[in-house]
Amino acid sequence: AQIRIVYLLGKRGQYAEAEATFRKGLDQQFKPPTSFYYGLGLVKMATDSLKAATLWLIRATEADPRKGAYHKALGDVYAKQQVTELAIDEYGRALELEPNSAEVHYAMGKLYFKDRKWQETVKAWKEAVAADSNFVPAYVDLINFFLIMKPPHYEEAIPFLKKAVEFNPNDTQLPVELAKAMGKTPSYRAEAFPFLEKAVTLVPEDVEVHALIGDLSLEKKDYARAVQAYKKATQ
Repeated sequence: AQIRIVYLLGKRGQYAEAEATFRKGLDQQFKPPTSFYYGLGLVKMATDSLKAATLWLIRATEADPRKGAYHKALGDVYAKQQVTELAIDEYGRALELEPNSAEVHYAMGKLYFKDRKWQETVKAWKEAVAADSNFVPAYVDLINFFLIMKPPHYEEAIPFLKKAVEFNPNDTQLPVELAKAMGKTPSYRAEAFPFLEKAVTLVPEDVEVHALIGDLSLEKKDYARAVQAYKKATQ
């Protein structure tokens, strides 16, 4: 109950009141004290008092080393301080306790990304979505990662784009990116046409979509459709 109170206070930005609540719990020797160590660590991290956050969260992990959330929080503090090696160690301990934590896999991927360890980054983010198929942040970062590569890895991005479209039915840009990626990928090209047709209704001014429709129409020997698409692309 004490932790929940502090979370609610923290959402309103009332961190001083949240800290007072936790300290009162410690002063009155409520059990277990580890939850109050953890809560104070979270409050200090939220207010960027990272040294104090580290100390409180170390106390929490030492008092109850079997709690994955405590190790994850300590890893987050180390990550904020750019102490990558210690952050990875704590995330590793968290995963030993909770191997299916999408949040921890994702956080590890973020650290690897900052260190430009691309293979480890992708592996961690894929493990995040394997742990939780609805973990949106990992999908977003995987898509961006594959699309900004030179050359872009469209084929690897497409499964995540498809899932992202499901998550965001009102997003008008994701179906366009999916259609373009499919149109440029040999293994998906044959099924790309209906996606491109939908995309052109969302972005009728997009030259690339029209050009891809023209290319696919030409492959299908639908010359009239190809000419129409190419004309729109050049207008």
